[in-house]
Amino acid sequence: MPRASVSGRGHVCTVMGYEEYEPIAERYRVPIVVTGFEPLDLLEGIRMAVAQLETGRAIVENQYARSVQREGNRTAQERIRKFLKSAAGMARHR
Repeated sequence: MPRASVSGRGHVCTVMGYEEYEPIAERYRVPIVVTGFEPLDLLEGIRMAVAQLETGRAIVENQYARSVQREGNRTAQERIRKFLKSAAGMARHR
């Protein structure tokens, strides 16, 4: 039984989603809870992680549903890819 859990960072997951955490939770049998940063968000995230530990579950849960979706923000992801591709091209031409 795992004795630790992982907190998924809400600000990162707002853009990137939390799909990529799912194989980690499954492979390493570690609970992962995506949380916001307000005190109540953190407390609820801790409660959710403890509940998983107590029941022997190891899944990804999203406490921060008001901001985070499983797949993230596709528009923001595309803009990041476009920017990084542009920035990489600029670096090659220096």
